[in-house]
Amino acid sequence: MILTINPQGRTRRDTRDLVAHLQKAEDGQIVELVRIAGTPARTVREAVCDFERIRDGSEAEIGIQHLTVSPGRPWTDAERDVAVDEVLHALGAERHAHVLIAHRNKPRARGGASATHFHLAVAHVGPTLHALDLRCSYLKLEAARARLEVRFGEPLTPSRRSSAIAKHLRRDGYETVAALVEADAATRSDLPRSGLTSRSRARLQRDGINAAKTRATVIAAYQGSDTRKAFEAALTQDGLALEAGDCANVWLIRKGDVLIGPLDRLVDTPRLTLMARLDEPDTAKPELDAARADAEGYEAISQAESPDRTTASDQALQVWMHRLACGLAAAEKALDQALERSPSPPSRTNALNRAQADCHTAEDDYRRAKDDHRRAEDGCCTAHALVETRRPKPLTGWQAWASRVKAPFGRTQAHPDASCLADAERDLERARDRWADAERDLKWTRNRRAGAEAKLKGIEAKIAAEKQDYEHLIAEEDERAKPKQQEAERNIALYRDLRLLLEQEPWRAVQDDDVLLSEVYRMRSARERNACVWDEVDTAGAEPARIHEAPIPRPG
Repeated sequence: MILTINPQGRTRRDTRDLVAHLQKAEDGQIVELVRIAGTPARTVREAVCDFERIRDGSEAEIGIQHLTVSPGRPWTDAERDVAVDEVLHALGAERHAHVLIAHRNKPRARGGASATHFHLAVAHVGPTLHALDLRCSYLKLEAARARLEVRFGEPLTPSRRSSAIAKHLRRDGYETVAALVEADAATRSDLPRSGLTSRSRARLQRDGINAAKTRATVIAAYQGSDTRKAFEAALTQDGLALEAGDCANVWLIRKGDVLIGPLDRLVDTPRLTLMARLDEPDTAKPELDAARADAEGYEAISQAESPDRTTASDQALQVWMHRLACGLAAAEKALDQALERSPSPPSRTNALNRAQADCHTAEDDYRRAKDDHRRAEDGCCTAHALVETRRPKPLTGWQAWASRVKAPFGRTQAHPDASCLADAERDLERARDRWADAERDLKWTRNRRAGAEAKLKGIEAKIAAEKQDYEHLIAEEDERAKPKQQEAERNIALYRDLRLLLEQEPWRAVQDDDVLLSEVYRMRSARERNACVWDEVDTAGAEPARIHEAPIPRPG
């Protein structure tokens, strides 16, 4: 089973291409709309338009998450529904609108897999306008894939991150499934490779070539021919050609001027096997002849050293391989445990951003209050000056004497600026009130700015202290875990070298531990000499340094 996820729906063109891909029916492929959920739409196009409208109502840039579900065998409708529900649960998209489409009768190059696969288009934004959390989406989907394979009784699909998947499963409480994933990974030496990458298939599609049918044709021609001439003749009938690549031991398949791909990946066969089958005696390359000569010489030496090699016990070899696989799994687990560290301190980015925003706002408010205070002070000074200009001046000289004489007879006149003076005094009082208010606002904003700065400095100091404490903690954990890590790495290297030795020379399975260790040291010494071939110092007679080795698991 294979699960993939890709974000779609950033632009209208992106959405249009996705709809065209979902509704593509060619080469006998049948498109079936299984269900539309979470939206009143009746067609795929209407549903994805609803997904885009939901995206536009939020702050998200992605509208659709496009998932492909490729089962390893045909599923019943009940199994299909269980698988889709499990995938949605793994992503936290149970309440999100989605569209499920089945593509049936898709041609497969090698067979073995189901001719039906499913496309699941999920709205990235849910009904609450919250987008999907796609952190660790690969591990989430791979864990869901492992749970489904165990539930349906299917073989586990190999992965390059089996240890991380098992750790994720244990965190979610699936201990049994995690143990099965680790056990399956321990028994696999090489991971399968795809015959054509997604980019190669897209390139061939642009050139009008069906990648699946072309690969099936190459496989059929290779399996139906015994010699290079017969293989080339079978390819020529379908318009294909075989040619040597620029690199040694590489053969390429072309159709006209279009490169299909390397032959070893198309037919899933090692290059050495292809060399032995396609290189004819008259066209053999010099480096191939040298390689064959070296191989024949090594075979003769091995036969001379071990005349009873063909009589080695297959059962002992199987037991050895099982023991080594278990030991390697335990050593890798010990290495993972040694590499585990305490979680980092909680992120205070949001609190720091809020404190910085509060500090900036308080600073702006303080500047505005300061400007208001200055303007109120200027207004108060202006009003006071106006009052002083409108206040009547005291009389002097004969004017003062005349005023005193007229006063008893009630013949004094009111000053012409008396009313203006009263207005100016009222304006002065209002200006003083505004000045007092501005001064209170200035004091309040100054205190607020001081509080915001103190809070920001406190958060920064706390972050710095937590960072320093975490660095000290990690340094201590690294120091404590360093011996365990080195021991686990040495054990892993030893187990792998032993497995490589027994794979190359299985007749050694009946030998003692010391003999196996000496052969491993000899193999390592040869490896070091090959890596340091440029060194002028002759190390052929040097004794390889013995390292601390793990106890070899004895069979039986």
